[in-house]
Amino acid sequence: MRFEGTIKSWNDDRGFGFIESVQGGQEIFVHIKAFGGSHGRPQPAQRVSFQVEVGPQGKKRAVHVELLRARPQPAVRAQREGPAPWGAASLWAFPCCWPCFLRASCSVSRHCGPCGSTSH
Repeated sequence: MRFEGTIKSWNDDRGFGFIESVQGGQEIFVHIKAFGGSHGRPQPAQRVSFQVEVGPQGKKRAVHVELLRARPQPAVRAQREGPAPWGAASLWAFPCCWPCFLRASCSVSRHCGPCGSTSH
């Protein structure tokens, strides 16, 4: 069964480190030989896929480890400063209040009480 996790620590001089599994639990020992040699050197915070076996000393260790590609982050849209461009919702003119909204003939020069005017 394959698991996913993150390389928690790596000692490049000694060729081993520990993986923190996504499922939780204790950190799992991993040796450089578990990577198969074609992936380059592992780095902390790299995502990996691995299998677990019990080693000769009775401790769990990762085997058949593969580096996973980073998931692409969704593009972030740039925030605009200032008013919206022409043709956007900024062209909508909303009436000053609810009674004005109900009257199609309402003009900005004639406001109701909540807007500061005396009559409709």
